[in-house]
Amino acid sequence: MENKLYFTTQPVVVLDDYRQFKVGFYELLLRDSTTNRFPGQAFFDAISEEDGNEEFLDFSEQQIRVVLQQHDNSDISINLETIQLGYERTYRFLEDVKDIANHVILEITEREYSGQDHALIQFIRYAKRQGKDSVFYWMMLIRISILTVAS
Repeated sequence: MENKLYFTTQPVVVLDDYRQFKVGFYELLLRDSTTNRFPGQAFFDAISEEDGNEEFLDFSEQQIRVVLQQHDNSDISINLETIQLGYERTYRFLEDVKDIANHVILEITEREYSGQDHALIQFIRYAKRQGKDSVFYWMMLIRISILTVAS
């Protein structure tokens, strides 16, 4: 996966109190190294299997840490597909990145996957069980965005 895919950053700018633009955070965009575009169906096929999801999350964690170093620990935004919320490895990924959680914005896509209706509810229950004093409370503090994907 490391040779086929890469992340690029896209700054998301905000207007400050002085009407000056500044970078609010960086969005990580997944790209295919041969086309320089989102890998599309190949990505969805890979994460629809537990092994592919694990490989992608291992790659993602490594890349997230590199990007944070390159951007002076600014906040970054990453997407998780609802199908990924059904895998145990996704929860281990969250445990693995808890040391940088205050710099990570999770965007949970609303793309539909067969048999995954319960995954988002399972994920929210998991986050709630972590408790207010837990590192996983960061999800509430940092902004979870639910993206609606047009049909």
